[in-house]
Amino acid sequence: MKRIILSVVALLLFAVTSFSQSAWSYFSKGNAAYERSNYVSAIQYYQQAIRVKPNYPEAFIGMADSYFRRGAYEQASEAYQQAIKLKPSDASLYFNLGLSYARLSKMDKAAEAYRQALLFQPEMSEGYYNLGLAYFNMGSYERAIRAYREALRLEPNDADIHYNLGLAYNSSGIYSMAIRSFNEAAKLEPYVSDIYYNLGLAYNSEGIYSQAIRAFNVAARLDPYGADIYYNLGLAYDNQDCHGDACKAYKTAVKLCPDYAPLCRDKY
Repeated sequence: MKRIILSVVALLLFAVTSFSQSAWSYFSKGNAAYERSNYVSAIQYYQQAIRVKPNYPEAFIGMADSYFRRGAYEQASEAYQQAIKLKPSDASLYFNLGLSYARLSKMDKAAEAYRQALLFQPEMSEGYYNLGLAYFNMGSYERAIRAYREALRLEPNDADIHYNLGLAYNSSGIYSMAIRSFNEAAKLEPYVSDIYYNLGLAYNSEGIYSQAIRAFNVAARLDPYGADIYYNLGLAYDNQDCHGDACKAYKTAVKLCPDYAPLCRDKY
C-alpha cells in the first residue's frame, strides 16, 4: 500500500468558462511547474491564480501539494484548510491535511483530519492506516488497534498494516496477538529484519524463548549490523540457560555498538 500524498492537482480537463482566462493560465503554468518538480515556481503561479480568482479550490490544492512536496508542512496545512472551505466534502483534502499535521507531529489534529476523511470516504484504507499511526504516536494503542483492523478489513494482504498492528499489540502488552500479526507480516514480506526483530521481542515477552531465538537469528541474518538484535538475542539465550551462546551474542552487540558495553558488562 502506498503511503504517499494523494495528489489532486492533476491537469484538469474542463472548460474554462467558469474561470477567468488569466487565472486558468496561471493555474496551468503552476501544474506544468509541479510536474517538473519545480515547486517554488508552482507555488508562485498558484498564488497568482488565486489573486485573480480568490475562490479557486484547485489552485489552493495545487499550492498545498507543492508546499507539502517542499516539506513546508505548516503552509501546506493552511492551504489545505483553504481548499476544504471551498470543497468541504473532498475526502482527499482531509487526508492530505492529516498527512501535513502528522509531519508537524500534531497527531491529535492529524487524527481528526483522518476521521473527517473517513466520514466522506469510509472505505479509504489509507485513512484507517494513517489514523492508526496517529493514535499509536499519541500512545492510544487500543484506538490504533481498531484503526489498523479496519485497514486490514480493506487490505488484508498489506504487510505494513500487519506489522504496525503488531507494534500496537506489543505496546498494549497483548503479546499473543502481536506474534500473530508479525507472523502474518513475515509471510507477506519475508526479508524485512524489523519484522523478525519485533517478533522476537514479542516471543521474549510471552516467555517463548526458543521462538524468540529463532526470530532474532533470522533478523540478524537479514541485518548483521543490528546491535540491538544481538543484545536481545543474548537475553533470549540467557532465558534458555544457553549462556555460552548468550555470551557470543552480547560480545557481538558490544562490537557493533560500544554503547551496549555497560549493559553487557556482567553478562560475559
